[in-house]
Amino acid sequence: MPPLRANQANRYLAYREFACGSATVASTPPNLQIARNNVCNFHCVYCRDHFPGSTAPRHVVNEERYQELLEMVPRADVVSFFGISEFLVDPRFFELVELAAQAVATLTVNTNGSVCTPRHVEALARYPGRLNLVFSVDAASPAVFLRIRGGDFWRVVGNIKSYLHGLRGRHDRTSVVMTFVVCRTSLPDMLPALYLGRTLGVDHVRYYLMHEYSGMDWKTVGADGREFAYRDECVSLFPDEYARVRAEVARAADLLGFEVELPAVPIALPVAARAQGQP
Repeated sequence: MPPLRANQANRYLAYREFACGSATVASTPPNLQIARNNVCNFHCVYCRDHFPGSTAPRHVVNEERYQELLEMVPRADVVSFFGISEFLVDPRFFELVELAAQAVATLTVNTNGSVCTPRHVEALARYPGRLNLVFSVDAASPAVFLRIRGGDFWRVVGNIKSYLHGLRGRHDRTSVVMTFVVCRTSLPDMLPALYLGRTLGVDHVRYYLMHEYSGMDWKTVGADGREFAYRDECVSLFPDEYARVRAEVARAADLLGFEVELPAVPIALPVAARAQGQP
């Protein structure tokens, strides 16, 4: 029997320490999620990190802390790169992917799809382990995409197509997901997004609702020059409309035999709560 890889031995050690209720552990996280920085080339209107008046600085994890993270990668079963950042613009993207490849860890990459070079495609196509690729799109038309994400819709669609073409030889070890955040602006694009994902060849489309809790009530201006009022875009203000479109998406997915994930219909907020901006 071949010796266990470092991440396999670490996983069994973690299981044992958990089962024994160890107060002091020698294992490191088998499931490791890393965001080396909070730098992103998009300024999505619903992003908490970009709301008007935000003082959140753009920063990168210092080298000492980064090296500590790197030491954990060979011992992890699952390595995920996502956060309030765009991993594919990170200059150390290829170094991190190669390190995860050496551990044959499951690699999860969340991206806005704005970056696609032959080198990026090749690095993911030759990845030896399981690959989960998640594209955040949130629209199925140029106008909605520009308003919400502020980017070039057709460029992103073309990039997704390029990645899928490059990954076609390893489909049995790859999961490609397109995600869609539902708000008042994007609601009309929910059903077209299903057809877009199906046409591109992603494995499934995953829908989310915008977060609703106190403090999420700012107003900003989208790349289309129009105001975006966060609270007014929340689905709890129009649950019946969402329920109708949700049912259309579910029915279309069933007829097409296509996998989707749809959030439940939220409870409508009372008028008084809406006026006070309560969750």
